[in-house]
Amino acid sequence: MEKPIVTLGRGTARSAWNYCGQSLAAGFVDGYLSILDSSDHSSSSFTSSSKFKYAIHLYLVWFIKFPTLSYSKLCKSGLTLWRLKKILTMEKQAASKVCCVTGGSGYLGSWLVKKLLEKGYTVHATLRNLDDKSKVGFLESLPGADTNLVLFQAYIYNPHEFKHAIQGCEFVFHVATPKQTADTQSSQKIIEGAISGVRSIAESCLQSPAVKRLIYTASVLGASPLTKDGFNVEFSVKESSWTHVDASFASTHGLQHMRTYTVSKTLAEKEALRYNGEANANGGKLQVVSLACGLIGGETLLSHAPSSVAAMFSQLTGNLSTFMGLEYLEKLLGSIPMVHIDDVCEAHVFCMEKPSMAGRFICAAANPTIAQIAAHFRENYPQHQIPQQLMGEEKEGIAWDKSKLVKMGFVYKYDMENILNDSVKCGRRLGAVVSIDQ
Repeated sequence: MEKPIVTLGRGTARSAWNYCGQSLAAGFVDGYLSILDSSDHSSSSFTSSSKFKYAIHLYLVWFIKFPTLSYSKLCKSGLTLWRLKKILTMEKQAASKVCCVTGGSGYLGSWLVKKLLEKGYTVHATLRNLDDKSKVGFLESLPGADTNLVLFQAYIYNPHEFKHAIQGCEFVFHVATPKQTADTQSSQKIIEGAISGVRSIAESCLQSPAVKRLIYTASVLGASPLTKDGFNVEFSVKESSWTHVDASFASTHGLQHMRTYTVSKTLAEKEALRYNGEANANGGKLQVVSLACGLIGGETLLSHAPSSVAAMFSQLTGNLSTFMGLEYLEKLLGSIPMVHIDDVCEAHVFCMEKPSMAGRFICAAANPTIAQIAAHFRENYPQHQIPQQLMGEEKEGIAWDKSKLVKMGFVYKYDMENILNDSVKCGRRLGAVVSIDQ
């Protein structure tokens, strides 16, 4: 065992006793901790989890490594004593499994955090900025958040920041992904950011003795039936189908951001699956599950309609820019694979709770065409006049084989009608869809 270069003093050890119920000496060695029993300075018989070590790490950072660091600066970094106490309190909840959710303030990420807390799990959720009260506040208000949720600051373009959130977790859900903004980052930066983010998070999983499984939130955009020439299609789509990222699809300027997102998700998913079966720190093998999710609809915890939900009801609002997203999906995928927010989060939890699971799985409950979606709206929302150019072309959609996940035992609760209707309800609640009396 490496010799510690820092040893807790008597007063600090007494404080550690107060927090931990055990007097400790701890060493900070190359960013990691060597924890010793202070009574005999030998290797402790107490099997400390990585989360416990990280808690002591926070303590050391505060009182030893940065003795002049102000409380306000420490709060901004997320390394507060309050978080230390909270993590140590969670340590005592031995029955609760610990998992990490990256991108915890996003549409899918926040619903997944909510779902995990409801099921009694301890959650480490990452956000880009802990000073953003609009995103921190609604997460901290979730039932169970006061005892079972710890927030960490981590940015996808600084992927090394995720390692602290991953420490001590058995399961890691990598939901966060870089997206193009109006400020306009280059397409290459977004693609490289997605890949390097996956790589860094997977490496952190391998280095953490506690992590058993990495579950990556992929997209059906990575499973196009289009052949490499971009003009012909395969007979059906299944898990072995992959989008040809160098194909000539979506070359128009208006959809360049969609093409960038498609390429980034496709290459990032392949990078994630590359780590499946890699040896981890505890001598086992890391399991990697990739969920290729369809367009997500339904309700939201956010204060605005997410882009995927807005696309669902774009024919009712007549919003051409969001409707173009549906057109892009149909051209690339042959139909619109879709899934309800509650189902997709249940699928993530399902992939975590299986004793053993790895590989790629398509996660979509239905795959209608644009014309079939329009037909549903015309029948159920006749007060809305759908513009002719948004009605879609009458044609047969491409078949999607979604049976692999179902054969594992997963059951979808929401069909196409439920997904579309709940999306409209969400839009009306948020004022994105105007209610029109018949």
